[in-house]
Amino acid sequence: MVAPVLSDLPWQIHLSDAEVWQREQVVVEVSVKASDPFALLKTDKLVIPGMQVKALPLINDEKTHLLTLRWQLYPHSSGKQQIKLPPIRYYLYGGTRAKWQPPVQTIEVRALPPYMPPTLPVGQVSIQSTIEPEGVLKPDSLAYWHITLHSKTVPSGQFPAILKQLRSTKGLDVLPAKVTVNPDQGDAGFQLDYVIPVKAKRSGKLNLPKLQWHWFNPENARLERVSYQAPRPWVLALWEKILLLLGGILVSVLGFFYLFKNGFQRLKRWKSKRKVCNILQQNADDYDLAEIQKSLIECAKTHQWPTKFSVRQWLSFWQNQYGENLRLEHYLNHYEEKKFSK
Repeated sequence: MVAPVLSDLPWQIHLSDAEVWQREQVVVEVSVKASDPFALLKTDKLVIPGMQVKALPLINDEKTHLLTLRWQLYPHSSGKQQIKLPPIRYYLYGGTRAKWQPPVQTIEVRALPPYMPPTLPVGQVSIQSTIEPEGVLKPDSLAYWHITLHSKTVPSGQFPAILKQLRSTKGLDVLPAKVTVNPDQGDAGFQLDYVIPVKAKRSGKLNLPKLQWHWFNPENARLERVSYQAPRPWVLALWEKILLLLGGILVSVLGFFYLFKNGFQRLKRWKSKRKVCNILQQNADDYDLAEIQKSLIECAKTHQWPTKFSVRQWLSFWQNQYGENLRLEHYLNHYEEKKFSK
């Protein structure tokens, strides 16, 4: 059975913006609601003089059956620019069932300031980087600095020239880099991957340079600045690693000893406090005055208070360290009365 030719499809065309700057991205979309889930849209290659063109993959929305063709355009000339798309073919069951000629679209392209170089990005470019191998590096051994530049709106030809900012120094050798242009990512945008061999000449922090560039922000028509500092791992020789390890062990042992001593001292204080409170809670008629005096002296020693004191002085030491305790004061009063009674 031959599928019928369709003549009245609901075609639509859309521009992301009708007024842009030179080299700023504008997206053109042509869409139609398909009458069959197996339908496709096809067209010839789009070429527009004075514009860089990137065709994006076809979108086929399975829920709405909406088919969409898209192009990213980057105008290089200012003034009014016309966008004339080739005929769009509605393709079904191996043949063209409909053809539509989109109307010519006109955009206004604003000229960039004359002081801006032609390589300056019009739009934001993000950067990420890692060092391989991870962790501490060794002097005079190769490491690899992986840098990724990415943008959804800026083509890779406008990416900042970061390799010009990399130079060998007294503490760092920078070797020739390998640059990879990431294959077409569709909606994901544009990406460049750099692998830069570096070699640290001495110990310390890896002395990687700070990367900087400017970009033109189309939203506010201003120049923005990016300043990026890559990770800077430590570079240590074997003997330095051993020395650092021994120092860490020594610090750990001293810390453990301090915590143990401090904990033991706290335990002694707690036991001495508990002993004083327990012995004073007895019936006043059963007080062993010598035993109470001994427990007060032991408590004073564990707290590093004076060991020669009156009952009032001992109580003041307690209150200065632990605050007021009316029950303890009451018991000490009984003890003092018992001690000095006839």
